[in-house]
Amino acid sequence: MDVQDLANEAASYFEKATREDGSEYWRVQNDAPEWVRSLVYAAHDNGELLPDDHRYRFTIEALWNIVGDGKDAEPPEADIYTSDLLTWIASNLNRQAYADEIIQEYGSLIQNFNALLTLAQQLEKDEVFDIVLDFLREKADE
Repeated sequence: MDVQDLANEAASYFEKATREDGSEYWRVQNDAPEWVRSLVYAAHDNGELLPDDHRYRFTIEALWNIVGDGKDAEPPEADIYTSDLLTWIASNLNRQAYADEIIQEYGSLIQNFNALLTLAQQLEKDEVFDIVLDFLREKADE
């Protein structure tokens, strides 16, 4: 199987679910093969992060991009709404490290807070995309 086929298979084991409060989230189905669970574990920094709604969403978005674009796939783009970006950054205090990295790299080029959040989230999405793509490449080589 090639990377695109593996991405398609992995994506087929994700499902959207709804919590009692009405919020939606992505999860892996109970019947998913172990390698799909290993992919999700890898996307969570090999267990350094607790299960995280945003990491699950970024993982499924990465899979969709790989399925749709194959070898030319690129990471999903950052959210465009400030409320979504604020929800993302507030969901885990460790995410401020992404913002700190952007400030260190771009400093005075950042024009406003929304731009900072957008670039910081893009950094995390890029990271998850790279993890997913590397995982699938290794799986395809087996």
